Amino acid sequence: MKKLSIIAITLLAVLAFTIYSIFLKPHNRKYKIAVLNYSPAAECALKGLRKGLEKQGYIEGGNLTIIYHGCISDKKQLPKEAAELAALNPDLIYSISTPATLAAKEVGIKTGIPIVFGPVNSPLESGIVTSLKHPDENITGVTFGPQEPRRLEMLTRFVPEIKRILVPYNPNDKSPVISLKKIQLVAETLGLEIIPIVLTYEGNFSKQLTNAPLDIDAVFSPTDSMQVSYAKAIANFAIQRKLPYTCPQKEGVKAGALFSYGFSLENVGVQASRIVHMILSGTPAVEIPVELSEFTLSINIATAEQIGLTIPDYLSSNAFIIRQ
Repeated sequence: MKKLSIIAITLLAVLAFTIYSIFLKPHNRKYKIAVLNYSPAAECALKGLRKGLEKQGYIEGGNLTIIYHGCISDKKQLPKEAAELAALNPDLIYSISTPATLAAKEVGIKTGIPIVFGPVNSPLESGIVTSLKHPDENITGVTFGPQEPRRLEMLTRFVPEIKRILVPYNPNDKSPVISLKKIQLVAETLGLEIIPIVLTYEGNFSKQLTNAPLDIDAVFSPTDSMQVSYAKAIANFAIQRKLPYTCPQKEGVKAGALFSYGFSLENVGVQASRIVHMILSGTPAVEIPVELSEFTLSINIATAEQIGLTIPDYLSSNAFIIRQ
């Protein structure tokens, strides 16, 4: 009887320790997360990641170290930076943007280091994963899904008379190329004409915009993590020409775009932090489905006034309003 009691106590102790390890794991060891980022403005996602991890018990400088060497705006340098980060043996790499994630995926395949992305555009079409429900091997994260159809349709509500829409894009990045195709397909059904203009992030960006045709009615940014860094320049161009300008992210509206119907980069980071926690707690990335970010409508009232546009009440009443 005494022997059975000892066995029972031992089993209970093991069970208690297991439960303790599962639920308090973040506080029991130190973790190291490396960050690979392609876009300066997308650092808001890293801010959200930090905020989300802190709420879950990961304290930077305590049980968490975040390795971030700053934004790598030269796409050709991303594979090198990814390899250098992997050499530091992090528990996980957090990648921001499609180009950064493609580079991180390569080192993840070679090293087995889990990759969490957030955000990326069209992870299936970009070749990042082959399934959203069961991502490949050691990579998963947050995508913002197809927001172009709804945003383009919404643009016609803001300005019903528009016909010709300028779409600035970078042909060397998969994300805006895929986005442009979606925009063109939807435009056909709405009777709109899309005017693509190639913009690169080298040289004088604002000067490149001056090559845009004069007979356009609106400006529509595709999903491009780098373009949000230039949202202010595009917004200034649009305001100067009295044109409505729409972008995917709320951060672009804060920079002067008229409206966005899409995601907040910071919120994407918070959302990604929950996936990071699951992986650090032992869940394989392949068992964590790719998540869709939440979409919200954001409107810049000051921009509307500058271009002489009155916002319908039914739109503004359901939107996040920015007044500067």
